[in-house]
Amino acid sequence: MLSPLKIRRNSVTCTSCGNCQRHCPARLPVAEKNLIRSAECTGCLTCVDHCPESGTLDMALLRRVTVSRQAFAVIALALFACGIGFGMLSGHWHTRLGDADFQRLVPIAGQIGH
Repeated sequence: MLSPLKIRRNSVTCTSCGNCQRHCPARLPVAEKNLIRSAECTGCLTCVDHCPESGTLDMALLRRVTVSRQAFAVIALALFACGIGFGMLSGHWHTRLGDADFQRLVPIAGQIGH
């Protein structure tokens, strides 16, 4: 809910077909609101993909600036990296793994199952 990025609906071009709402994994009322402010919205953009009217649903920065998928991904990764970097620089990022563990595990990361 605190994210500056939100799903924005243009009520002028919206045909109220409900495709966005039916396909939303979180079942949010995308077709009824002009701005989605919900902790359940993960920014997956499924609602945008299923909207038949181009430009009706967008990811917007602070209600004004439309953000592309690529920019959204870069912003999300940058925030994640900054959070980790800040934790490391401030001494709050702790792990039991040493450099030798990473050197052993990183090459086989694709083979390890959960």
